Amino acid sequence: MSLPQVPVYDKSDPRGGEPPIVPFHVPRHWEETSDYFGTIATTLGGLAMVGKQPMAAWLAIAAAMLGVMNARPLTEKKDKTGQSTASSPWGALAMGVAGLLGTYVPRVMMPPQPPASKQ
Repeated sequence: MSLPQVPVYDKSDPRGGEPPIVPFHVPRHWEETSDYFGTIATTLGGLAMVGKQPMAAWLAIAAAMLGVMNARPLTEKKDKTGQSTASSPWGALAMGVAGLLGTYVPRVMMPPQPPASKQ
């Protein structure tokens, strides 16, 4: 039983001074993916901040975590600057965390209102 042969592009001595140049190639399955978890998480995070609803912020974080786990950074198309597009899962996660901060920080920072006196 023989092992399959792996193609070798550079046959120079590996102990040489110059590192070998490996040609760049695009992955075979290059595709644009549309992941709606980032959009949903960003929308829910904004809704949580505007409506002061902490449950919407927790849902935003859950959707953003699904987007992070579903991300395929090596096969997603980048824009001209080399950065990911606006629906980045990390941006959506940051929006969910901002929604949590926007709902829970005012509860901690604002003092309770004194009862109205009856006169």
